[in-house]
Amino acid sequence: MKGGANFSRVGDPLGSHHGPRTGRSADGVGYHIGIGRQFDLPGIWGVRSELLFSSSTTGYYAASNVFDPRRSSTSQGGVSGTRSMRAQGLELPVLLTLHRWSGLRVEAGPATSILLKATERWKADEAPDGSSETYGLDRTGDLRTLEWAIVLGMEVEGAKGFGALVRLWKGLSNLDVAQGASPSYITTWQVGVSYGSRGSSR
Repeated sequence: MKGGANFSRVGDPLGSHHGPRTGRSADGVGYHIGIGRQFDLPGIWGVRSELLFSSSTTGYYAASNVFDPRRSSTSQGGVSGTRSMRAQGLELPVLLTLHRWSGLRVEAGPATSILLKATERWKADEAPDGSSETYGLDRTGDLRTLEWAIVLGMEVEGAKGFGALVRLWKGLSNLDVAQGASPSYITTWQVGVSYGSRGSSR
């Protein structure tokens, strides 16, 4: 078993109608949890497969002119607030592992992610009428269902089956398929802990 935090960044905000934010990065924090299996090969090599549930959120704060998807114009009369996209899905990495040093495993390989749900969250500090509001919109159809990525990482294996890991997930697929959206690729650092004996699920 394993779980931990996701620190994600996209090169362009997910979704459309970002106005002056188009082409600028958006980032945020999420989490992952799941199971894996290590298959040892002769010598110092091995193969590792995993199934993880992952949630990533990327967004930004704008001091003015936050786009409200329920209105027809990007001009909001000086509205300020936060706009973010939360994507939840299943990650399936298949990694070649190197166990050259005692207590340290290095890993690299391809991975794919299957999108389950995407929600755009819009939170206004103060609307033109003086009110503030928060709401979410289903944007699952606006993001790519199947993403491919390259994963690089290492795990320190501690006593009694516990471990600590760090990984880099480098997306190879443009996530933004909504009409009028700019290409956007995700980069995620995963930091977490694991538990399990070698040769078993972990």
